Amino acid sequence: MDDLHILPSGAPAMASPPFDRLFEAGSGQGLYALATSSWETPLGTAAFFMKTMARQALTRMAHAAAERPDEVDSVLDHLLPNAAERVSLADQFPPVPGGEYITPTVISGWFEDFRRLVKKETGIRGITPAAWLKALGAPWDQIGKVFFSSGGKPG
Repeated sequence: MDDLHILPSGAPAMASPPFDRLFEAGSGQGLYALATSSWETPLGTAAFFMKTMARQALTRMAHAAAERPDEVDSVLDHLLPNAAERVSLADQFPPVPGGEYITPTVISGWFEDFRRLVKKETGIRGITPAAWLKALGAPWDQIGKVFFSSGGKPG
């Protein structure tokens, strides 16, 4: 059962344990928890949709971090979906109570909160987004890296 719902403010919320406190500290914290989770408790359709959105954002960030590891703000900007993506996400969001409050602007706010959270975390730790992703472990420490092998012996 999917008990994710959207409050009139546009904030996501869940009512049932173990997810009832998931968005308590904000949508960014909830997106982070969903993206990096490996819970055995199955998520409902809408929460799984949000998990997928958050993982796609981290994947974009990981690719940017692999290309430009020292450009913190530029890398963090990859957490934000572009205008077309925000419209598409709002249109495709599964039906939930309060779904009428989901707009591209609301989705933008969720991801801006996620970006602020990651920026704060990297700032507190004094590390780059690439190092932050590496600290998350698999698969985030491997996305964006490509290895080539010549198949032969070094000569």
